Amino acid sequence: MMNSQIIEQTSYFEIAGFKLAKENFGKPNSTELEINPEVASHSKPQAWSKDIDGIEYWFYNFKASQKEAEYLGVTIPTLEEFIKIFATISGDAVQKAQVLNFPLIGYRNMNNGEFVSIGKRAAFWTSSCDGEIMADSICLQVSCQNAHGNLYGHALGLSTRAFIR
Repeated sequence: MMNSQIIEQTSYFEIAGFKLAKENFGKPNSTELEINPEVASHSKPQAWSKDIDGIEYWFYNFKASQKEAEYLGVTIPTLEEFIKIFATISGDAVQKAQVLNFPLIGYRNMNNGEFVSIGKRAAFWTSSCDGEIMADSICLQVSCQNAHGNLYGHALGLSTRAFIR
């Protein structure tokens, strides 16, 4: 399924006036991040890797997603920008995820370190922050018709997608 309002380029999609990267953040480039720590932090930038079906995926806490975006010279969409993007795509949440290559790889639980909702949810940090320990995310999940925002603690491990300049 492809929507006429999406223009697919080599490394990004042009949609709703934005250039959204086709891929999630991969292995961190910034040396300021803790890699695969056991205990999640709200204040330290951290990232975790997980092999899912033979592919290595990376999950960032909120601070790490901001650090990595700064290092790469890209910006992370706000919650409102993500909602605008998904509003232009037809279909349910899973179809929207497929159109934009958002893998349903779940997230890393900040309390016990387990990776949950694999195959059921794509959850991404936004650049919208609500204080020192909470930030907005955008979620697409099997049980929902559309993308929706959630307020999560900074220590949660989510995927990150950025705008291309």
